[in-house]
Amino acid sequence: MKIYYETTISFNSIEFLPYVLFVVISLMFIGKLKKLYDLHIKRFFKFNFFVLFFIFIIYNLASTASLYSKMQYIAKIKSHEQRVVTGEIEKLVEKEGASRTQSFSVSGVFFKYNDYQTAPYFFANRKYNDKVIFYGGYVEVHYIQDNGKNYITKLFIEND
Repeated sequence: MKIYYETTISFNSIEFLPYVLFVVISLMFIGKLKKLYDLHIKRFFKFNFFVLFFIFIIYNLASTASLYSKMQYIAKIKSHEQRVVTGEIEKLVEKEGASRTQSFSVSGVFFKYNDYQTAPYFFANRKYNDKVIFYGGYVEVHYIQDNGKNYITKLFIEND
């Protein structure tokens, strides 16, 4: 068996810094920001300052939550919460539209991914033309579970 895919997920706590700093500094200087908005920006936007301010705060909180989710995936991978299944690919289903969705099972474990919706640090068969996922192909899949979904972190394929 040779390795075909291995996640390159990484995280640095500095990734949180811009979002947290923006929220803290914005809250500290909200009065001055409102004055600047009223003097220079209000003529371009018809929104109330607090509506825009709220949108920026929500955006930064959502980005922080996304980074936290990524951090949890890394923790699962490093703590060896990964599961391993080996066997032949069965029940392969491919759907192609604006994006490509594939699903299959290996020894009763179901996998489903989409080449656009699946996070870039999980396997989603983006190199579709390599034809490594085919009915009856023998694979070893390392994966983590999250909210009932199985995310592939490492994929071994049988040598020809």
